[in-house]
Amino acid sequence: MIKRLEEIARSAGLTKTELSISLFIVAVFVVGIAGKYYIFAEDEITLEKFDYSKHDSLFNAANHTLDSSKIIEKRVDYEQELLDFSVNKFSLETEENQELAEKSININTAGIDQLVLLPGIGKKTAEKIINYRESRSGFKNLLELKEVKGIGDAKYAKIARYVYIE
Repeated sequence: MIKRLEEIARSAGLTKTELSISLFIVAVFVVGIAGKYYIFAEDEITLEKFDYSKHDSLFNAANHTLDSSKIIEKRVDYEQELLDFSVNKFSLETEENQELAEKSININTAGIDQLVLLPGIGKKTAEKIINYRESRSGFKNLLELKEVKGIGDAKYAKIARYVYIE
């Protein structure tokens, strides 16, 4: 058999040392494969299958209860929001605001004390409303409130239901 291997090595152009190394590598490879199948065949690894259907049903149920009509998009006048640091802006709704009835403040006759009761209106903004009112001889239309510096679309939307013109 050795003569046969020497003939194969000579025909392949290998020396006796190169043939020995090649046979060693092949032998190690064969032993490694055999060892893997015999040694690890007993410790067959079983993967646990997890049933995600319970979690999926909870996810789907949560998605079906979400009503897109309840999502409210808040439009913000960012410039105004950044410039207005009144106390009423950052505090929770006060008792005065909760007691304030719709159409309860006449914008043409209200003083600072009454105007401060409006949500988002502080003393400075109330003074600006009065100054604007006096310079124009009163408000003719509620939309004129937006022309007062410090009252944008967002703030106007908050106070419009509490004020009226007489």
